[in-house]
Amino acid sequence: MKNIFLVLILIIILGAAFYIYRNGTSIYLNGHEVKVEIADTPAKRTQGLSGRESLAENAGMIFIFPEPKIQNFWMKDMKFPIDIIWIRQTADGDRVVGFVENAPPASGQSENNLTIYSSPENVDRVLEINAGLVKKWGIKVGDQIH
Repeated sequence: MKNIFLVLILIIILGAAFYIYRNGTSIYLNGHEVKVEIADTPAKRTQGLSGRESLAENAGMIFIFPEPKIQNFWMKDMKFPIDIIWIRQTADGDRVVGFVENAPPASGQSENNLTIYSSPENVDRVLEINAGLVKKWGIKVGDQIH
């Protein structure tokens, strides 16, 4: 009986961990909670938010890269504008090192003519949120992400 109980507890814990991993988590930026989906594989990072009709108000996608480097993003197949926040992991936490405000969807543009948005320095995290939130929340370079 004890073994069955332990197995059930283990299944519940693993199920909860899998649910959190698949359905995202929350990060905090300037006191605002952002429910984020995690893009931590090449396939997830390539797909990003492309093809979606919209993003919930306080939702976003956090792209996690294996090492800091200049990251380049485009708006291929995007259907709504976003703010892009460049983040660098430091000894005292994740910090905003720059951002792009109101990146418009690339409707009607060929792949050869898409605007490329590049991080201002090496970063290992990139956060995409709804356009206008950087300004609304007063996000600035140096802000810490929790």
